[in-house]
Amino acid sequence: MKTIDIIGAGIGGLTLAIALKQKGFAVRVFEQAPELRAVGAGINLACNAMQVYDGLGLRQAIEDAGHICHQMQVTDETLQSLSEIDITPFSKRFAVHNVAIHRAALQKTLRSYLSDDEVFLGKELKHIEHWGNITRLHFTDGTQYGSQCVVGADGIGSTVRRQWLGEGEIRSSDQLCWRGVAEFELPAPYGDQLTEAWGAAGRFGFVQVDAKRVYWFAVMRKSTLPETTDKQFLISVYQDFNHLVTQLLCATPEEGIHEAPLGDLVAPSCWYRDSVCLIGDAAHATTPNLGQGACQAIEDAWVLAHCLEKNDIHEEAFQQFQAIRQHKVKQVVTASWSVGQMAHWQNPLAIRFRNGLMRIMPKRLGERQSESLYTLEELTV
Repeated sequence: MKTIDIIGAGIGGLTLAIALKQKGFAVRVFEQAPELRAVGAGINLACNAMQVYDGLGLRQAIEDAGHICHQMQVTDETLQSLSEIDITPFSKRFAVHNVAIHRAALQKTLRSYLSDDEVFLGKELKHIEHWGNITRLHFTDGTQYGSQCVVGADGIGSTVRRQWLGEGEIRSSDQLCWRGVAEFELPAPYGDQLTEAWGAAGRFGFVQVDAKRVYWFAVMRKSTLPETTDKQFLISVYQDFNHLVTQLLCATPEEGIHEAPLGDLVAPSCWYRDSVCLIGDAAHATTPNLGQGACQAIEDAWVLAHCLEKNDIHEEAFQQFQAIRQHKVKQVVTASWSVGQMAHWQNPLAIRFRNGLMRIMPKRLGERQSESLYTLEELTV
């Protein structure tokens, strides 16, 4: 039985391990953290990601752990609609729902499909070297493993990418993001939709992730911010937004608010070399403005597992994988960057023009974009 080693036990890495295991491969997942702890954040599993989980037999478990959403809406700061997309027709077409879920709940669900002999915690990768047909993995705890095939699923700051390919520069968007989860139940009509409000001061999004909790995020231009920020600062910035926004901020413990810059990746020209390949953010990190970062990693896992099953030679499998995936992920990265920049226009005239244009834009344009995102690539080989 061929063993495939995965560096990183995030969403992409765990999904890949499950997909490979179902195809008869032995898997080992190495995670640098001593335990699988996820910060207070949510994930939108759009219809494309849920098709993968449906194919893996995980759909019901994930739906039970999360919250089904039927609509996505962009609004102004008063929560008056600028643009909306009804997800229901896509749910009917693809036979899956859009699910918002807490990251920790998703990781716990995925982890339950793997044994303790398949997930190794506290394994921080130090060095990779290639000896003949074997790739040797050296970890900071002094352990070493010989590997027939390695997949780097270790995120935008990937050690695998940096050491093995030497490419991939992180591009700053000049945006800072705060994330949190509040004990809260959204009132109608927000309970079954993803809502993102755009204002001159920044933007604010929120979605119910289970019966008792709401995930929210706030984004502002980094270059306009003071050196230090806190919860009270966020409340003051968003005080002119709809009162629901400040209610969510007030309901979130200060220690439960996490701050991080937003950026994407100038992707390496090739995602693989020899018996080592990258997936997800390690290969093509995107800003989160389309809610597709995790979804694209999940798609990667589905496609790569298929390619490895159909090709005995690793490099041929990796080549096929990149050929199938690179066009769509490039479109996602480009579109997400553009949306993020447009959302943070600050000139009042530009904002009025943008909002007016969004209100009169035919819904079919947004539906076409969603259709392209939700459609999985054909796996014909």
